[in-house]
This record gives sequence, C-alpha cells and structure tokens, in this order.
Amino acid sequence: MNTLGRLTRSALFARSQRTSVFPDEEVEMALNSLSLVPIVEAVEGWRKDDFGVGGRPPVLNYRALLAVMLLLRTEHAPQLVTEMSNVFYRRLSAQGLEMLGLASIRPAKDPDKEPTQWYDRTWRCFHSLLELMDPYPAPRETMNRDEWAYVVSQWDPKVQELKRARLDWFCNALLEMSFLELPEKARDAWKGDVSIDQTKVAAVSKRGRPSWKRKNGQGIEIEPDAVIMERMADWYNSAPEFRHKDDARSRDFEWAYALNLAVGVPHDAIGRKTGPVPHPVFAIGMKLSTPIRDAVAPDTVDMLASIVERGHPAGRCTGDKDYWAKQKPKRFALPIRALGYTPVTDYRKESNTASDASGLQGQIGGAPIADGGLFCPMTRDGLLRATPLFRRGEIDKETYRARVDERRNWMLHRARKPDETGAWEMRCPAIGKSATLECPLRELHREATDKERDEVVRPPAAHERDAVCTKSSIKIPFDESIRYLQDIPYKSRLWRATHGADRSDIERFNGVVKDGAKEALSNPKLRQTRGFAAASVFAAMALVSANRRYTLAWARKEARRKKKSDVTRRSKSFTPASLADYKPKRLMLTPTGEVRTPDREDLIAS
Repeated sequence: MNTLGRLTRSALFARSQRTSVFPDEEVEMALNSLSLVPIVEAVEGWRKDDFGVGGRPPVLNYRALLAVMLLLRTEHAPQLVTEMSNVFYRRLSAQGLEMLGLASIRPAKDPDKEPTQWYDRTWRCFHSLLELMDPYPAPRETMNRDEWAYVVSQWDPKVQELKRARLDWFCNALLEMSFLELPEKARDAWKGDVSIDQTKVAAVSKRGRPSWKRKNGQGIEIEPDAVIMERMADWYNSAPEFRHKDDARSRDFEWAYALNLAVGVPHDAIGRKTGPVPHPVFAIGMKLSTPIRDAVAPDTVDMLASIVERGHPAGRCTGDKDYWAKQKPKRFALPIRALGYTPVTDYRKESNTASDASGLQGQIGGAPIADGGLFCPMTRDGLLRATPLFRRGEIDKETYRARVDERRNWMLHRARKPDETGAWEMRCPAIGKSATLECPLRELHREATDKERDEVVRPPAAHERDAVCTKSSIKIPFDESIRYLQDIPYKSRLWRATHGADRSDIERFNGVVKDGAKEALSNPKLRQTRGFAAASVFAAMALVSANRRYTLAWARKEARRKKKSDVTRRSKSFTPASLADYKPKRLMLTPTGEVRTPDREDLIAS
C-alpha cells in the first residue's frame, strides 16, 4: 500500500522542493566564470597554508561549491546550505556532476539518507571556506558581554589581519570575475570613474545591544549587558546624521553590517543622456565593516586601493556629503588622491557648526577657496558666497547659476601636470594663453586668444599681495586645505550632470541589489548563515548577480540599437508616374471566384 500519496520518496526526504535540473551549459558557464580569476587556486592555497598538505581530501571541493552558489544566483534562489546541497543531490545531470569533479562519489546505501549526506558535505565545505577567511571567529550561539570578551581575547591580531585581507580579496575577486564577463568593448570603454556609497546588510540575528547614550561632559554610561549572537554587527541608520552615533533608540536603526560599495560609471555624464551608454553600471569594489566602530574613511580607501591594485585606471570618485568634505584629509582625501582619483562631491548646508563646508573654505597662497575652487583674491564677495546666499534664499536659482558661470573666469588654472610627488600647481587666471582675466599686475600673453575678459580694476596693494599675485604659480600643500578642493567647478552644468548621474547610478544599484524578487540582499532570511564572513560572501554573490543583470540589460539595448541602425529607411519622397498611382487599391474578384489585389494594369484598365 502506498502511504505517500502523490509524494515521491525523493521529495519526501529532500531538504528543498526545487527539482529543475540545471542545463550542462549553465554549469559550464559557471565554471568558465570561476576560471577568469584564480579564486579557487587561492582558496586551496590558503587551506594548505593553514592545515598542511596531509590528511584526507574533502569529498566536496571548493570549485564545485562556488559553481553551485553561482548557479543559485542565476535563478535568484536563497543562498542557503539546504539549497546548495539540493543542487548536488538532484539538480545536476550526470554530465554536470562530472564537470564539477563529483562523478566518483558513491551514493548512500540507504537512498533516504542521500539528501542528508549531501547536506552534511555541503555544510562542512561551506563552513571550511568561511573558516579560511573569517577574521572574527566565534561560536554560533548567543553570548553575554563577558562571554564575548573571552572569545575576543582568544583572537590573534596577526591572524585576524591575514584573514581580513583574505576575505576582502575573495569578495573583490568575485566582482573582478563579473567585470571580466563584460564584453571587451565595454571593459575598454570604462575610464576608471567610480561612485561610492555605504549601504546596510541586515544581520541574520535581529537582536542587538540595548539602547544607551553618551553623557555630555560626564564620560560614557556603562553599557547594559545583553545576550547577542552576531556581535560584530551594530546599529545602522540610513540617515547620515545618525549613522555613526552610538544611540539605538530610533526606530530607524537596524542591527546590521555596513557595506562600502564602489560602482563603475560612464565617463561622459552629459553625452549619455542623448547617445548610447558605452558600458553598464557595475560593482567593482566592496568592503564590509561594522557600523559605528569601523570608520568610513579607511575602509573606503582600502576598497579603492583594491581596484587600482587589480590594474584598473583611476578616474573621478563621486561621493555624497559624508565623504570628501567631512573626513580628515590624511585619512581620506590624500590617500585617495595618491591612488589617482579626483573628487566630485557636494558640501553640507551652511550652519554655525565646525562642519560647515559652504561658501568660503580657507585659502592657499592668498587665493580663497570657495565651493572647492581656488579664486583670484579680488573676486567679488557675491561670487564667492553665491552658494550660501542661494541656500538662504537671498538670490534665486537663475541668479545663482549665472554667478556660478561668471566666477569660472576668476578661478585659478592648472599650471602643469602633477610632479613626481603627486603635487600640482595652480596659477593666476590672468597668466598664459588661456587667460580668463586681465589684471594690471600681469602682462597679457602675446598669444592669448582675442576675447572679452573680466578685468581686475583694483589689484591688491603691494603690502597685501600674496604668492598667487607675486609668483607664476602656487603649489597645493598636502594639508587640511585640500579637503574641499575638486576639479569640476561646483554647481556648474558639468558638475550637476556628473554628480547627479553618478549618485543616481549608485542609488539605483543599491535598490537593484536589494530587490526582494531578485538579489534580495536586504532580506537575511534568504541567507541564514550567521557571522561577518558569511555576510560578506553573500553580499559579494548578490553584487555579482546584480552586475550580470545590468550587463544583460545593457547588451539587449545595444543589440536593439544596432539592429535599428542597420535597418535601411525608405525615402520619404514619392514621385508618381501617373494619376493611376493615386487611385485606391481594392480587392478584385476574378471570374473563377479568387480574390486578389489589383496591379497597375488593372487600375489603368478600370
């Protein structure tokens, strides 16, 4: 008697109800993708370094595991060990198992135990992978503060540093793999321009530290004890003004990790609005960190350094107000400029606090810094303070933009390329062939173009002149003054197009990678393995999937555009041969009963 009804024994004991078999072509594609970067070789080398060469070889290899994780990403399935093991159990053909090197594995003596055996193999393989690069190993159980302190005391700082480097390399190698999947034309079109941002990756365990706050001027209260599992996570708030504050009372806070992300963006922000986009937007760098405790600046620098170390060019780097103007130059602006990136950023609104970055921002060699640009000392105050005047409502948008365009003539020019130390020099706008000002203190270049220029009517008195008025150029120092500088004139048409497009690209990408029906990075229920390393690996896999979706969408648009351009258009001009060409054509009934369309002779005859 059949007690299973419509259920099969395979379905009864399987840990997942997904039964569709992955085509051998998809398995081959996953393996080909992994061969683009030496990621499998690196992981196997780490295992030898940590555990030696001897011992029984694992039944399931890392190459097969990573290939299955990529296969699950193609169908946007949950990244669960149950789903991975189910693929090995019944979603691969005999040819697919052979390609993964698993054809020699003997089936279980009891068929009902086959799913459990595959689950155990997959669990051991996946967690041994995480063990090789987990900088914060801890028991998968809830712990109070004292228990956690004991776990932390067992960590070796050198081993932590090594495994953190491995984790970052592994995740960025996956992104590099998806970049190499782009067509060569798209890869060559990318100029190294990136847009950076930070987004949250919710922890699997929702329970975090209880709320507590700082006492102004009286030290810090003792943090209440709590039983927590994922202690390397912390409270994360999407609002920048609360993101780095240690106060979990807001309903907007979530126990999560912070994902620092860099996406590659098209270089021509204006031309992309009307012409074809040379390449899709894609994630090219990432680094997971802990909110509040880990600083944005060093993590972002490490992420961008990874991109450059992989041989990619360094272009512009667009960030929000939480980056260039807020972070200390020695920790952010100077290291990133040393990598070769140039900033595109916005500034915070004018206020009475020390973080105000609107309007005047200091001076270098007598040249005032306003909105990230260096200006002639005699620039009108209304031009220098155009931004705070507009934000306070004292001038309208039309006047503001007119002043932004007008003050470009008063901006200092680049004197020459950066020297061997990376320093660059700026010169007075009244010097050189491309002079935009006329000043009594400077003789106009004999080859200067014949055009109207603004004039400096009253130059500084002799005792008031600084280096910008007395020297041919001034060198930009590597100090606090570099914090606000950016190459594209702030709020100009090019700046608005570039900053707007780059910020929209990364915000849209964040939305795509969190799409609940696809990558679902914001849903921890679809990636139940806890811990810092697991969150980082799953985030990288989600970014790879989003990259592929962007690439497919871009390739479809390119194919449609090419097909449309190949179509030969008919000429709009029409010259009739006779009046009969204007006569309406109608269906004709032949003597035999057939219906046909009349030809030219029929029309003339009628």
